[in-house]
This record gives sequence, structure tokens and C-alpha cells, in this order.
Amino acid sequence: MANPILPQASNRQSSVQSVGTFQASISNVSFALGGGASIIPIRGIKLESTFIQTAQMVDTSKRIALIDGSTAALINAVTAGILTFRCVRVGQVLNSGDLPTIAQFLQKIGDTTGSQIQIQYSFATGGGAGVTEQWTFNLATLVRVPPILLAGNDIAEYEISFSYDDYSRSP
Repeated sequence: MANPILPQASNRQSSVQSVGTFQASISNVSFALGGGASIIPIRGIKLESTFIQTAQMVDTSKRIALIDGSTAALINAVTAGILTFRCVRVGQVLNSGDLPTIAQFLQKIGDTTGSQIQIQYSFATGGGAGVTEQWTFNLATLVRVPPILLAGNDIAEYEISFSYDDYSRSP
């Protein structure tokens, strides 16, 4: 039996990933009301830890236990969900890309049209091949934004959530 402490006995798989570019933008016809551009690049996304997270609105499938020991399955194709950003303040006007300001604007006008949020990122794997993905979240409406956050000896991290109707990914 091989010694599990020696390097040649390791069965771990490792990979190296080179960090690439990241961009996010939000577009909404209501931005013109606030003096903003129709598409605004989102800035101030905090880099360390998880900075963007999505979650399904409902499970894709569910099993229901029946009295005879069998099960019934419910399957759906719902692609709606919640998109959450963790970001910091970087401005005070819509065009600054400050997501707390953008979200508070959408909250105050009672946005019912929804936004389109695009996220694009790229990275290189150990083999040097680059990968770029773009995700588009449609009919994104604001779920929550804190009015104010203060942090002592740190930068306050805003957690801002949007619900979306559908998403697409390319490639």
C-alpha cells in the first residue's frame, strides 16, 4: 500500500485558473427619468468572497411521497430566480454605476418595467485557453436594497437583490 503522505501517492487533481475580466451592466428605460444613460455599467462590486449569487425561485422538480410507498414527480421549466450583488458605494448619481444608488432610484419610482442585467467574465485555464461567458437576466425587478449601511473602520457592503423572469447564457 502506498504511503498517503508522500507526493507520489496523492490522488488529488489540481488546476490553475488565471483571473480575467469582469463586467456587469444594467439597462432600464426608466433611467432617462433620473437623468441617466439607458445602459449603466455597474461599479463597486466587492471582489473578495462571493460577489454575485443566483438562486432558483422554485425547485425544478419535487417528489411527493404517496401512502402506498410510491412517489409522484412534479417537473417544471421555471427559470425565474433571484440575483444578488454584494457591492460598496462608489458614487451618488445613476451614471456613476453605484448599484445602491441605482437600486434606490428603481425602488423610489416603483419600477414595473424591469431591467436587463448583463454579466460577462473571462478567465484562462491551465492550458492557456480562454473562456468568456455572458449571462443576461431579463425583467429584473428590485427585491431589496438597504437604505443606509455604515461600517466602522471598513467599507459597508450592500447586499442588493433583483428577481428575474428568465436568463440566457452565451456561448
